[in-house]
Amino acid sequence: MFSIYGHEEIIRNFYRLAYPFLGGREIRTSADLRVGYLDFLAGHQPYMPINRSDDVFITDPAIEKALVGAYGHKASLNDLGQSEIIDEPYPDAIKREKIARARHALDEFLNLDDTLAAIFDLTIHSIVVRPSKRLQGRASYGGSSSAAIGTIWLTVGSTLTTSDLVEMLLHELTHHLLFIDERNYPHFDYELITREENRAFSAILNMIRPLDKVMHSIVVATELILGRLRFLPDDKPRIVHPPTNKMIADAMTAYESITSLDAADLVLRPRTREILDRCFAACQSAVLQVTYNEPRRIGNVDTIS
Repeated sequence: MFSIYGHEEIIRNFYRLAYPFLGGREIRTSADLRVGYLDFLAGHQPYMPINRSDDVFITDPAIEKALVGAYGHKASLNDLGQSEIIDEPYPDAIKREKIARARHALDEFLNLDDTLAAIFDLTIHSIVVRPSKRLQGRASYGGSSSAAIGTIWLTVGSTLTTSDLVEMLLHELTHHLLFIDERNYPHFDYELITREENRAFSAILNMIRPLDKVMHSIVVATELILGRLRFLPDDKPRIVHPPTNKMIADAMTAYESITSLDAADLVLRPRTREILDRCFAACQSAVLQVTYNEPRRIGNVDTIS
């Protein structure tokens, strides 16, 4: 959403949600807007703690447990067991070390682009660091849930590089910007989306999944592609996300898969089609810019949304 729409569209989305909670207060900065947004979240997802402090990393065990519990709240499209994949807490010493690594990555991320940093600070109020269970033969590097808007879960696995963590922050931020967009515009017919015949190819996991997961995968892949071309360092080792040329091909395949469904015009709302069309156009343009001497991919990424 950051690269395919720009910050002004994102801010408009937040403003519409925050407006009823502003009480006539003048909004001059994103920090002013954040107060109304967090008030919106408190009413929209009252089962979830809202972190209003300046530190996004959650260290309080009770708050961490409540945020993890929010991930599976009324999960209806839980195709990979996403709502149960977050494991028990790390031991304290290991948790401190992993939070330190994640904090370093976040500092690097926030220094990439001032506008991107402001959008992240507005959107994300909590980061939880916990290990992943292995479900259906898969573990995860982290993830996000529409039932816990504003919260990111990271495992900070020992094999991950700082560049991986930086890219994961962009990856997860994109999910949340889509969650916010969907609170402004309908994205799907959720009765039709649950049907087995209305599934398509995911650009990230390369498997058939529900359409909300596929749509998110296309947008995430596109944002990573554009981020690598514009502001992400492209000379660092990465093991989570594929080389850029593979992500372009997979995103375009996923686009064709989702838009060629017989029920596409019924299950996809106009806003969703607009977003997907922007992603496809961006990927077509990116083909001409990408060089093919990127690091080899190792491993698989698995996130929840």
